[in-house]
Amino acid sequence: SRRITEFPALSCCPQAVWKQVLVLGLDGAGKSSVLHYICSQKARTRISPTLGFNTAQLRVGGLEMDLLEVGGSYNLRAYWPLYLSDAHVLVFVVDSVDRSRLLTARQELHALLAEEPRLPLVVLANKQVGASQPRGLSFLTNTPSHVMLPCSPGWSDAQP
Repeated sequence: SRRITEFPALSCCPQAVWKQVLVLGLDGAGKSSVLHYICSQKARTRISPTLGFNTAQLRVGGLEMDLLEVGGSYNLRAYWPLYLSDAHVLVFVVDSVDRSRLLTARQELHALLAEEPRLPLVVLANKQVGASQPRGLSFLTNTPSHVMLPCSPGWSDAQP
């Protein structure tokens, strides 16, 4: 499986040694779990809903990343566009098991891409245990500069 530092989207600014990675997705998608796993390589099974935002720093080689996760509740989604202009990459986490909310996730993602259409995009199809390719989520985006990967930190031995 691939690590977040291998995503082509992170090569968007080769001269920059610092990048801001914005992590968004609906409430309950697993953003905090993914963020924790990326930074610690350890799964967490108990995570409280994000009421505002979480930050983390990750250094890989000469690349330093500030990861900013903004909560996905309905009220917080109104603030998402405010963070787009400072981001080098958007990581959008989708709960691929909760089919009832996929349309809402798609609408929110499209609204973000309308604000910043050139922003490199990584879609993490969360909770896809044992999947090597995301299943049933191709309708989420038709943006050419995106990567879509399955992940499941905390739900199995699978890695994002």
